[in-house]
Amino acid sequence: DLLRQYVKELSRVASCYVSAHPNAGLPNEFGEYDQHDAMEFLTVLLETIENEIGDAAACPSRKNFLWRIDHELKCAACGKANTIQETMYALTLQIEPDERESVETLLERFFATESVHRKCDDEACRHETSQSSRRIVSQPKILLLHLKRFSATYERGEMHLHKLSASIRLPRSVSLRLFADESEDRSPGVETPRADSH
Repeated sequence: DLLRQYVKELSRVASCYVSAHPNAGLPNEFGEYDQHDAMEFLTVLLETIENEIGDAAACPSRKNFLWRIDHELKCAACGKANTIQETMYALTLQIEPDERESVETLLERFFATESVHRKCDDEACRHETSQSSRRIVSQPKILLLHLKRFSATYERGEMHLHKLSASIRLPRSVSLRLFADESEDRSPGVETPRADSH
């Protein structure tokens, strides 16, 4: 009943039929009263739309929100590399505590090459450090960025979450050219005229 007024207003201005059904097609965890992140809900909603439509080419979730990113893991000793193509609806960007940052800085950190603990696949090498890097293969029409505003600390075996109050600068446009694969034929740049925060 709480949603009725919003559905009525949406029906008045929408150019298509609008209907709302409680927990329609969503996993049971969203039907109770537990707190869930808005990004979790949006991701489940986009995945549900994709599963319901079935045809990837016609799916509005994939056409508008889907990223394709090549994630390369290269052995720091022998140079043997493995590349995995990842698909996602949003980039999750970690905010650092007590810093004034921009979206560009967060993106640079996400796409920066970093050393990770991973054993080389080559039996003759078996080195345990690899270089991890990501490149954009294709970008979405609509840019979804999930800013992680919580940090975790552990005290006596218990995890405690702390909300970070860092100020994030959102520019009018964001360039993704530095992070794109050379074969990416679209010009990676996106307008960001509006930001929603929670």
